[in-house]
Amino acid sequence: MERHLADGEEYGLSANELADWGLRTFRANWTAQDGAGGPLSKGNGQPLSDPTSPLTGLRAFNRVSGPDANSCAGCHNSPCGIPGGNADFAASVFVLGQRFDFATFDRADTVPLRGTVDAQQRPVTLQNVGNLRASPGMFGAGYLEMLAREITADLQTIRNGMRAGETKALTSKGIDFGKLMRRQDGAWDVSEVTGLPRASMLAPTPTDDRPTLGILRRFAPRVRKQDFG
Repeated sequence: MERHLADGEEYGLSANELADWGLRTFRANWTAQDGAGGPLSKGNGQPLSDPTSPLTGLRAFNRVSGPDANSCAGCHNSPCGIPGGNADFAASVFVLGQRFDFATFDRADTVPLRGTVDAQQRPVTLQNVGNLRASPGMFGAGYLEMLAREITADLQTIRNGMRAGETKALTSKGIDFGKLMRRQDGAWDVSEVTGLPRASMLAPTPTDDRPTLGILRRFAPRVRKQDFG
């Protein structure tokens, strides 16, 4: 990729031009200069358990803990080599393996989620480091992801406008996600929120007590923001 689209530039392109950009982006082999690898992030987007060992050089690629391929098309090219499809067994991915910095199976490594032991400090094996699955077909996934982003933004706008003691309906695109309540003490009550995964009911950081109300994770393919700079 000789250049990337600037934010907002997509609104000035035709549908055919956007499709062409998407195809070129999907086929491109990402390099460290493009932002591939996210050297201080795991495959699931969380910070490394050991930031003193960034994922650079020989540690920038790992079939178990990710990235699983050098391009989107590397995993999504079936049938007939068409970019955006599913994958052969050789391109299957290890879901949950990306919770490790860099999976090594080294029993001498005792740091949780760095290379060998899980969050409960149990050593993992190739059989339980992750759930092997075929890459899903992605035809039309971009529309689903953008829909999820827009719905997430709508729900978070409703949340951000709430004051203590208020209850508001969570609706977007004609979809009802129940009600969000904020108690008089300012604490959030998500007991009547429906249709969102548990992770969306949690605050993103210890210093922010607001539920994320994000549904992007439900639809988005297994691709890291860091992989795209």
